[in-house]
Amino acid sequence: MKRMFTVLAMVLAALSISFMACTVSSDNDDSSITANGVVNAEIPIIRTGLADGTYTVGDTATALTVTATVTDGGELSYKWYKGDELISGATSKSYTPSTAEAGTFTYKVVVTNTNNNVNGKTTATADSSATVTVIDSTKTNAEKPVSITGITGTTEYKHGDTASALTIEATVTDGGNLSYQWYKGEELIEGATSASYTPDTTTAGTFIYKVRVTNTNNNVNGNKTAIEDFNIQVTITAIVNAATPLIRTGLADGTYTVGAKATALSVEATVSDGGTLSYQWYKDSTVISGATSASYTPDTKTAGTFTYKVVVTNTNNNVNGKTTATAESSATVTVNGNEDKIGSGNISFDFN
Repeated sequence: MKRMFTVLAMVLAALSISFMACTVSSDNDDSSITANGVVNAEIPIIRTGLADGTYTVGDTATALTVTATVTDGGELSYKWYKGDELISGATSKSYTPSTAEAGTFTYKVVVTNTNNNVNGKTTATADSSATVTVIDSTKTNAEKPVSITGITGTTEYKHGDTASALTIEATVTDGGNLSYQWYKGEELIEGATSASYTPDTTTAGTFIYKVRVTNTNNNVNGNKTAIEDFNIQVTITAIVNAATPLIRTGLADGTYTVGAKATALSVEATVSDGGTLSYQWYKDSTVISGATSASYTPDTKTAGTFTYKVVVTNTNNNVNGKTTATAESSATVTVNGNEDKIGSGNISFDFN
């Protein structure tokens, strides 16, 4: 289906037909489909990323393996890096790290999708990384940081709340110096390098925050750094307000004579969130005491033009935002006075 859409987009672009803007988002802020019919190669989806590992010098390491897919028919290729250095010949989806040298090493695989059938960018990439620690058992290495309680702090908020800080209390006993780096998912948070971090609440969802604690000890004769990651889940709940009542039948205007019996004004309203509806009637801007039903019969004792209004309130105490919402309907009621009637005819007088 996606291949058919790609071909159609290219044909329409050639005919100079204007397309409505269509954007497909991705973790890399790139798009497979852009405005004006331009189709880019799809960004690979990393379904299984790389896993960290710890080994002793000379051990046989477990292969680092990435699983990635695309749906646009492109071809995937792989390049592996140790730190920032390209590993020559490492072009498959798996790579077995060396354990010949003690140390802490970062391995990264860059997955490239190449699709020469699109009319935009023909390549798109995604990557995954892992840390491999190789220990020399004959030497003393920096000690891994330890935390008794893990990350502490409030983990559930409503959208837009002011969050409190997440905090890690980590220790080592070898006299090393601890440093910190926070991540949101696998994305490094720039500048978040203290033992505490205040999460963002501007986007609803469930997020995994990670702090990587590094112990640096230059006095040991083995690995001078050791790291440990600590995770915590933070949930930001979307704010749900009481639903606004839907006025299905509003009030109707009416005209009467003083003293005549008026037809009741009635409103029909509903809500979809299970809340409870209540009513309050007004004559002009004055609350009508006791008028709290869906109907109200106006007074015709006094001539004049009057505005009647009903405010319908939905109350729902089960939502986490505003528990009330209102809607209103109004009508004009005119009460005409009785006109004086003057008679005419002959008047006779009898003086007898």
